[in-house]
Amino acid sequence: MNSKIRSANWHITSRCNYKCQFCFAKEVRTELRDEKKQEEIIRTLRDIGIEKLNIVGGEPQMHPDFDRILRLSKDYGLTTTLQTNGSFLTPKNVDYMAKYLDWIGLSIDSGIEMTELQLGRGPGNHVNHIKKCCSWIHSTGVNLKINSTITSLNWDEDLHDLINELSPHRWKVFRTLILENENAHAKYLCPTDEEFHTFVQNHSDIVLRNGDRPVFEDNEDMIGSYLMISPDGKLQTNINGRLEYFNFENIIKMNKLNFIDIKKYFRRGAIYEWHV
Repeated sequence: MNSKIRSANWHITSRCNYKCQFCFAKEVRTELRDEKKQEEIIRTLRDIGIEKLNIVGGEPQMHPDFDRILRLSKDYGLTTTLQTNGSFLTPKNVDYMAKYLDWIGLSIDSGIEMTELQLGRGPGNHVNHIKKCCSWIHSTGVNLKINSTITSLNWDEDLHDLINELSPHRWKVFRTLILENENAHAKYLCPTDEEFHTFVQNHSDIVLRNGDRPVFEDNEDMIGSYLMISPDGKLQTNINGRLEYFNFENIIKMNKLNFIDIKKYFRRGAIYEWHV
């Protein structure tokens, strides 16, 4: 097996129209608007062996150059994925983005509108809208990923029917992660060990539309196992339980990606059949 990092997350903006209580992209950072620098980041990632670029936020569709970044990623031959809250998706723009995207990821934590509202996930119609988005995505043939965050409000909810209805190719389930300089106010949403493990146990039997199983990530799995780029083009890490930033060019040139725990990276299922 190739033991190198092969995927990266670019948080192209920290702006968002939702107010998810557990979000750790709260700090507003300058967005990279220079087209040459945007291209340089994507080209450099490709040159060091990155195969998949996940475009995330904030809400990435709020970046003024969102379309251009999509096209650049695809032009450089990267498997290109988008993680979005879905609020800006329409049948028309989903059809347009299908030319550039291999995967679209949607965030939904509960099948209950009130629970999502309490979590800050939208204005009260998030569940219904996500169901529509999934239908639009399936109609284009783009692969669908669902991300869910498990909290003290939803750990005991049965999501079998919801996941079966949304019918994703991949379902990632995260335990609420607290980073001290970002979302410490949301500690009340953290499920206990027993609560999170109960949710995992109750949903491990789910088989997705492509035969895969859900991917569950506890807090320890998430720390230091992601290659992340910040909105202003810096390398971003959470290895010390807080977000820290480093010069992108210097670390890449020095081949100093050893701050990423490669064992965790593979153990959390970072490599999968993303080319399908």
